This record gives sequence, C-alpha cells and structure tokens, in this order.
Amino acid sequence: MKLEVELNESHQSYNKLIWPVYLLNGFNSIAFAGIIILMVPLSSLIWPGEDYHALEMGILMTTLLWTSSLSGLFLGRLIDKYSRVKILLIN
Repeated sequence: MKLEVELNESHQSYNKLIWPVYLLNGFNSIAFAGIIILMVPLSSLIWPGEDYHALEMGILMTTLLWTSSLSGLFLGRLIDKYSRVKILLIN
C-alpha cells in the first residue's frame, strides 16, 4: 500500500514538471491537423483553376513530416549535448 502511494505521488510531481511538453505537443498536433484539413484549399492556391493535385500534396505532406522527424532527432541530440536555450533561440 505504501509503495502505491509513493508511485502515485511521483507521477503527480512528474506531470507537474513536464506540463509544458504536453502543451507544446498539443499545439504541434493542432498545426499539423490544420495543414491536413487545408490540403484542398492549399492545392487550389498553388495551382489555381486546376483540379485537386492529390499526389503533389501528398509529396509535400510527406516531405513535411519526414523533415520534422529528422530535425527532431538531430536537434534533440544537439539539445542534449549543448545549451537548450541557445539552440532553441537560434532556430
């Protein structure tokens, strides 16, 4: 019983510590969802007067997601190695 109480308290303090990460993840999800929802209007802005270009928009979205994933790995390594504030301010 005592172990369960200690684990519960440690989880609560951990969640209080990293709540900004939850907030940033939510904003990131909203941004990507907005881009996905606006695929058809974006296609009509890029190619006015033509039909929806699904293949090209898919390539753009795939490039966006792959670039975000790879930069996350690269910047995560840099942030662990050097000053987080300086690296985030540079970006």
